[in-house]
Amino acid sequence: MQKLEEKGFTLIELMTVVGIIGILATLAIGFSGDFRQRNHFHEVAREAFHALSIGRSEAMRRAKQVMVNEYTDSAGKSSIVAFIDGSSGTGASYESNFDTLLYQYPGDGDDNLGYTSLSVTNTTIRFNSKGFCVDSSGNLTTGTITVADSQLGEERVVSSTVAGAIKIAAPIASTSTSSSSTSSSTSSGGQVSTVSSVSTSVESSAKAESKPKAESEVKKGKILCGELYRQGKLSKQVFVADLKHSLRYRGTPVQLGYWTTFGPLVDLMARSPVATDLAQPFIEGWAEHMAYEEGVIAEDNYLGWLVAGIGVPWSYGVGAALLLWDSQSSQDYRRWVDYNWHLSDEELVARMLEAYAPVAVPLPQD
Repeated sequence: MQKLEEKGFTLIELMTVVGIIGILATLAIGFSGDFRQRNHFHEVAREAFHALSIGRSEAMRRAKQVMVNEYTDSAGKSSIVAFIDGSSGTGASYESNFDTLLYQYPGDGDDNLGYTSLSVTNTTIRFNSKGFCVDSSGNLTTGTITVADSQLGEERVVSSTVAGAIKIAAPIASTSTSSSSTSSSTSSGGQVSTVSSVSTSVESSAKAESKPKAESEVKKGKILCGELYRQGKLSKQVFVADLKHSLRYRGTPVQLGYWTTFGPLVDLMARSPVATDLAQPFIEGWAEHMAYEEGVIAEDNYLGWLVAGIGVPWSYGVGAALLLWDSQSSQDYRRWVDYNWHLSDEELVARMLEAYAPVAVPLPQD
């Protein structure tokens, strides 16, 4: 009779396997906690990006100023909100009774994976009806939200340029914790994420890269009176007055619409003397009308007054439509504003004078 062979595991083998499984489970729990926190950190950064993006798009769609700021609900939980200030509100702070809420993260009463507080400090980020980032006085500025995680030791910066381009930076190592930032612990082991917002003015890096961009944009030729001046058919006094007058529309749909409408005509004038001769009475009249409004010349040009009465509203309509549709030309214009917004009017006038310097006429040879 054949004896059956017994098969199985010894107690030592079984205990070894159980021990290995326990070690792997312990490591998995640790890694899953870090993975969970890292995902949450990136989620907060993405939601901050969405808050700014929605704020800007809604400002343009509704033709109203939209604000992005911190909101603390009745339970003491903080969130980042995008809203339209109501007529009876306090302006920079969101009030549910008066303001129109456009976006909120985390949602009211939602811990969102244990995240219980979100802090936006220092100042409110605002977008005007054209999608530009402005301060409380309506002046162009930039906005920045910093999302930091003390456990991971990392931070991500979400920013808006002057022209409203929203950018999110790659994670970097946290530098130092701001004393003005408010931190809060999550319900899962004291993990901390804070968000801070600050509105900045002139950036040295923007200054460094702005000059070549400004010159290249101007030298493409978009200013009618600039082309007349370049060809020696308009005085420098009138041209400078025109430039100062046109800077009233800096960063507005009028400037974008003007460049888009009359840029091709400027190019045609540069190539064709006939086109210049035909357009000169109207352009010169418009230039003299602006110089009159600047107090440079004593008499108004009524043909120029008529041309301005048509050209300015037309330019505004074209520019507003391009900004609303977010066309390629409007994106190029926003980049131009970003590169040059910190320049003073005098600096821009000086650059345009250089860009449209009259062409030197060679002397005849004997």
